[in-house]
Amino acid sequence: MARRVLLVSANVGSLFEQPDTLLSHWKQQFGDLLLYEKPDFFALHLQELGGKSNDLGRNSHLLEALINFFFEHKAFSMYTIGRAFMDQDYKEDELFTALGNLYLIHQSIAEQTQIFSFNENKYVALVPKKFKSTTLEQCEWVDRQKFPVQYFPNGRLSRKGFMRTMWSIDNCKAELSNIHLFHDDSNLKALQASPSDYAVFRRNALSYFLGKLDISVPSFIFGDFNFRTDTKALISYLISEKHCTISKSVNKVAVDLQKSEDTRKFDRN
Repeated sequence: MARRVLLVSANVGSLFEQPDTLLSHWKQQFGDLLLYEKPDFFALHLQELGGKSNDLGRNSHLLEALINFFFEHKAFSMYTIGRAFMDQDYKEDELFTALGNLYLIHQSIAEQTQIFSFNENKYVALVPKKFKSTTLEQCEWVDRQKFPVQYFPNGRLSRKGFMRTMWSIDNCKAELSNIHLFHDDSNLKALQASPSDYAVFRRNALSYFLGKLDISVPSFIFGDFNFRTDTKALISYLISEKHCTISKSVNKVAVDLQKSEDTRKFDRN
């Protein structure tokens, strides 16, 4: 029998920083989406819990409101199993990733759905209830890891890492992962090489993560990969083609593009 599956990824950094203007609309959109799609299995993968300023301690009530919306809304009562794996170890710099995964399982597939236990190294049946796990270091259902310090630009830890869960529905197994890679901390530094040092760090961290996957089952990877345009290559092209004028000051470099048939292609990409 075919099963309807809805898999979603969302960076919620701005949501936690502007809850008065964004949270109610965000919940409404997801509520409408669930009611319209009617998935048997729903997976939501979140990045930047607490906001971009790393303030989950002050914003933990917003996370509770988000979880309760999915777990307690009357319209979702047909989902008898719910699991929320939310990294709230914000006081532990060596562990905290600000990642969160939430899953809803419809009553029609409750008995056919299993989750992988990383402690027992096997798939196990799910208790028909909804609960959350916030101390993920002891949680057997999720593999939460921060990248080793040598993978971070400048060797400085930030909220970057990944979370893995594994599921079996009708004996069809799959791995669902949530990942957050490094951003470009300095545009000027990113201009110095092609590919930039940040791109190299992202590639190395992604390779490290891929080495952790179970290659015996299909994998679905969600998250914020922080991919960037190759800034040095783009600027070098524009300058070499003489399609811009550059004015320099003490604090900035201003580039004025002059439209031509060659440069218009950047408008379409």
